[in-house]
Amino acid sequence: MERRKALSRIGLSLGYAAAAPTLFSILQSCQTEENKTTWSPIFFNEKQAVVIDKITELILPKTDLPGAAELNIPKFIDLSFAELLSDEEKATIRKGCVEATSILEKDNFTTEACDKLLNTYFNAPKEKQEAYLNSINKGTFNNPEVLVYNFLNKVRGNTIWAYKNSEYIGEKVLVYDPVPGPFQGCINWDNKLGYSL
Repeated sequence: MERRKALSRIGLSLGYAAAAPTLFSILQSCQTEENKTTWSPIFFNEKQAVVIDKITELILPKTDLPGAAELNIPKFIDLSFAELLSDEEKATIRKGCVEATSILEKDNFTTEACDKLLNTYFNAPKEKQEAYLNSINKGTFNNPEVLVYNFLNKVRGNTIWAYKNSEYIGEKVLVYDPVPGPFQGCINWDNKLGYSL
């Protein structure tokens, strides 16, 4: 009887040894799929997806809290633009993205170039930004600068909105107690105030 147990254990150990490399490769492939940094865009093309990645990470970089990339905000923006915008809005966003991509492509989409682009538009003089907004409100997108400003403004707004509404931020950062303290029915006010009423 002891010999049968020993033989079955030897057989199992050989089976585990033979299956171990396969199991580890399956486990590793699952981890690399889950931790992939690249994503397949729906609304944008590959170059534009790189631009969205860089811009959202500059808007909300990783600090002691996760950044935009960790919370998959670029993917969310891509999907929301594809699903939620009207055809007219999609056309103007695409035109603005094409203009921004052509500006950034000259510098190989470096983070510095993206930062410079954001500073150019969002730190522009107040009059210039008001002129951009007036053109956007009127629906006149004949100026490439207005198209880029509209694109960057939409990306910034959606980045912040998605960040604040993400599951992690909602559960870990913006968590609040709806009743801001314990109920204390009978409080001795003499002791609280230091004198008697």
